[in-house]
Amino acid sequence: MSEIRDEELALLHEAADLLGRTMDPDVIYDTLRTMTARVMDCASLLVSIHTPEDDLLRCVYAWVDGQAVDISQFPPIPLAKEGVGVQSRVI
Repeated sequence: MSEIRDEELALLHEAADLLGRTMDPDVIYDTLRTMTARVMDCASLLVSIHTPEDDLLRCVYAWVDGQAVDISQFPPIPLAKEGVGVQSRVI
């Protein structure tokens, strides 16, 4: 158990160090995906932002089935009401 915790703490330290060096969202997302894949299966990762002005979610990063995907393929979608559907549970 202690060995697993030490590995997790080392990974968090490495992530903090790498992420502290950049403000570039693409580098940050790639770093998070790479590091997540070191500890669990991560063939896909989608990152979206919510804009309260229009209450829409927009995809800002997509990695699907081991490949980068053009985010323009993902149209903005309305934010679901709290407690409705998967989107609400994830958020």
